[in-house]
Amino acid sequence: MADNKETKEKNLQEQIDQLGHQVAKQRKILASTAQQLLSLQLKQNREKLASIPNPDPASMLASASGKIPSSSDSIDTSEFATNQDLVQLVGELQGQLTLLDERSKNRVANSLLIEDDEKILPIPNVDGKNAPASIYPATIGDYKKLTPDQLIENCSFYELLPETAEEEARMKAFMAGKIKSPNVPPEEFKLKASDYPKKVIDELYVSFRTFIGLRKFKN
Repeated sequence: MADNKETKEKNLQEQIDQLGHQVAKQRKILASTAQQLLSLQLKQNREKLASIPNPDPASMLASASGKIPSSSDSIDTSEFATNQDLVQLVGELQGQLTLLDERSKNRVANSLLIEDDEKILPIPNVDGKNAPASIYPATIGDYKKLTPDQLIENCSFYELLPETAEEEARMKAFMAGKIKSPNVPPEEFKLKASDYPKKVIDELYVSFRTFIGLRKFKN
């Protein structure tokens, strides 16, 4: 028993180390991307500035005498990247890093859960929002009792549903007379677990469990 416990602890530590390595790697990639984008913006600005012709002496004299130069002499700076653009870009990348950190930390914490009454930390979706409490399992016990329909709702919220499987499910619903067309908007018809093959449902259980960081449990 002691050996099994040590093995499990060792495996968990290895998983945590791997996640930490992945987070560090992804942070470096995002930071490198931000640097490249900033460098590109600066390069483009320099090229545009370099392409501006030197002032025409005649135009300068005309300006000095109160005459307005023609529109052809004006410089269009609308496409130049401003400081505000760069600040916004850096802010967006920082937001992605923060979201990535929160996801990774919560997944690591969730991977250590064992008992049914232990609470599962929420994982934000791509927009940084948490799933509604009405569908997201609050504890390990809730996860084990997760119904196929709740699973579909969670997978839809986290965009884990394969496009091909969703298309097939819509076609199945159409053939069953549930909808008038397989192309109806999602807000007009919500797919149920019964619209998916059992194999797909089984795969989605694995995808969702992995996404929120849980170890393998029986549902």
